[in-house]
Amino acid sequence: MAAAEKLHEIWKSSGVPQSTIADQLDVQSQGQVSQMLTGKRPINAIAAAHFARALGCKVDDFSPELADEIRMASATVNKSSGNPEGWPFSFSPERFDRLGRDEKQRVEGAALALILEFEMHSAQHKSNGS
Repeated sequence: MAAAEKLHEIWKSSGVPQSTIADQLDVQSQGQVSQMLTGKRPINAIAAAHFARALGCKVDDFSPELADEIRMASATVNKSSGNPEGWPFSFSPERFDRLGRDEKQRVEGAALALILEFEMHSAQHKSNGS
């Protein structure tokens, strides 16, 4: 069963309105959420994390592949910042918590995009023998 189908089943049993999920994902309409739930629009790692949070489940419950991507991205961040265990950034969790929802999503998206870019760059160097 595809990730969208599993996610759709979890959503149906949750009772959470699509409009609530749309707010979590910061998308323009419930229609975009519907497209993700039916597989017409792809679900990326960030969207998967927001779906999981909104539905009270784990990304692994509907997409082990996206969960692995999230774990891999998380493991590549320097965790020697002196912040709480598992907090990967040099700024404090409290500072992040003071941001608005939109700003938090932008930070998360930028971090994930940079991590993926670094991983691709590293993989290219390894394949070139560098």
